Amino acid sequence: MMKLLLFIFLQINLFALNHLANEPSPYLQQHKNNPVNWYPWGEEAFLKAKKEHKLIFLSIGYSTCHWCHVMMRESFEDKKVADILNRYYISIKVDKEELPHIDQHFQKIYTQFHKRGGGWPLTIILSPDKQPLFSATYIPRYPTYAQPDIITVLETLAHATYTPTPRKKSLHVNSQRSMEDFPKNFIPYIIDTFRSIYDTKHSGFGNRPKFPSASMIKLLLELYQITHNNSTLKMATTTLTTMAHSGLYDQIDGGFFRYCIDPNWEIPHFEKMLYSNAELIELYTMAYILTKDPLYKKVLQESIAMVDKRFFQDGVYMSASNAESINEEGEEKEGAYFLYEYDTTFHYLQKHNIPKKTIYNALEYLHIQENGNFDGEYSHTRITNTPPPQNIKTIKELLQQIRDKREYPFIDYKINTAWNALYINAKLKAASINKHYAQEALYSLEKLLQTNMKNGVLYHTSVKGHPLKNEALLEDYAFLIQTLLEAYQLTLKEKYLTQAKEFFQKAKKLFYTKEKWYLDKEKTVKASLEDKAYKNPLAALLQSGLYLSSTQDHTLKNLLLETLDPYRSMIIQAPPYYSTALEFYLQTHYGIYIIKSQKSNLLEVSLPKSTYPFIYRFVTKNKNFELCGASQCYISTPHKRELFDKLYTLIRQNN
Repeated sequence: MMKLLLFIFLQINLFALNHLANEPSPYLQQHKNNPVNWYPWGEEAFLKAKKEHKLIFLSIGYSTCHWCHVMMRESFEDKKVADILNRYYISIKVDKEELPHIDQHFQKIYTQFHKRGGGWPLTIILSPDKQPLFSATYIPRYPTYAQPDIITVLETLAHATYTPTPRKKSLHVNSQRSMEDFPKNFIPYIIDTFRSIYDTKHSGFGNRPKFPSASMIKLLLELYQITHNNSTLKMATTTLTTMAHSGLYDQIDGGFFRYCIDPNWEIPHFEKMLYSNAELIELYTMAYILTKDPLYKKVLQESIAMVDKRFFQDGVYMSASNAESINEEGEEKEGAYFLYEYDTTFHYLQKHNIPKKTIYNALEYLHIQENGNFDGEYSHTRITNTPPPQNIKTIKELLQQIRDKREYPFIDYKINTAWNALYINAKLKAASINKHYAQEALYSLEKLLQTNMKNGVLYHTSVKGHPLKNEALLEDYAFLIQTLLEAYQLTLKEKYLTQAKEFFQKAKKLFYTKEKWYLDKEKTVKASLEDKAYKNPLAALLQSGLYLSSTQDHTLKNLLLETLDPYRSMIIQAPPYYSTALEFYLQTHYGIYIIKSQKSNLLEVSLPKSTYPFIYRFVTKNKNFELCGASQCYISTPHKRELFDKLYTLIRQNN
């Protein structure tokens, strides 16, 4: 009898689950018990929609997205909403971190509909033959002054007459433009364009929300190294210093949140992403090398410590932590883990023998206010102009203890190849400041290849305990190649260079056809050169290709330049938004320099990266030192001094 009851119980529960139950994605797992009959992205759902003549309700989000959770609680757990979706629609749920190329495709469609950028959750309603009919981001459960509710939207579209239209060959934005050369005064023009969008009051770029814009800041630092234009350094370092003191940076635990919701960097959206911390660690490493400002060193070290503490798993790194966590009342609230209530905090510090005057100073310094600065009575920390108390380190340790009594936000446990590569690359670069980062990063690089590669096939993500599912995208190859080349520059071990070359050839085979690059091997989404949430993968691939073409495969260079050509006019119109592509432009315009010699000689050479950003090493059998560019060599000499004299002469001449 007990066995029968257990069987019935299991059958009921299995029946209650929708089609997401066996999906490895943490985001899809969050929706597996919704009353909505969700399908994962795939042919089963599309064939069903076509067969049953139903509209497709496509919802794209990710596991640490605050408004995705809000929409799930309000609408996707609501039986009335679910009934309408299940009756009139085939509902598909997509994890944008698992299928970023699908997300980018539909974000473009949203932009075409609304003439502005989208976001998450992204809601797209498609016809049975996949034609987009409607797009939105978050849709409320109940109507607001500015927005209809989701039931109104669903019922209106479900009952509207739909006439199929001829299918277009592509929904992608056509990027074929003028082949004109970049103007002669292009570099001053780039700098002037950055000045025009720079926030002179609060630093950074844009107004609200305020993103770190890592690709832009990196380009500014490189422009300073090349042109010695002080305004580029000032825009970059002022922004980096502001962010380090701001609410964007976790003053207690270290590391950066994804963005701030206000123009003055005070209140963040409390997600922490592996990719944004990776790019910012690289930036603060660059800035420290250029300025020797101890703040930058502190920030990069604390950020690495945070990522290694929170995201490290079996040698590699998980993807992101949630904006929401459990508060004292047992409710999921945004920022709950990170916030402080004034009186409770004051009493805790007092209990640990911190003098009253010191507590007042410390709380003022950290912007923990009696009336709160977030959601009423609670405060989020940032650094104010108040001088820090002498024992601020002890006070921060006590504030960490307060947090340790709380539950840390959910961490998305996907192992994302592209994001791991970004972080490992940043850690390799930080090894120039702390040598022990090198071994840790190289170990993680080996583990990443073991974890997300099987039988010679690279995969985009993995989830522990689940078989590998989605094959790698252009971004995985592009960022992994950069990381392998960085590992080669650091160690001069041939295996890293060999792997980089093999992956480049695979990327070319998988994603390039008929003079076009694509984000996926099925070639459904065309690649662009514009930076998005993180640096552009195609532009990153071009940079790696330039090094490989300069050292061995000289036929690559024309392909790389031809890839850039169709985007020239768009880059000229809005340079900051193509910052990674402009790095490639700088490399071709001003030149890259490669020092060649035997490995033992090169290990004794310290590259002057603070002087010029595009200097690299390459092992040969030659006993002499050889200095080469992308298409010619300049000197062969046994003397390091003569080598560097020539290098500095060339840099001065070309700049």
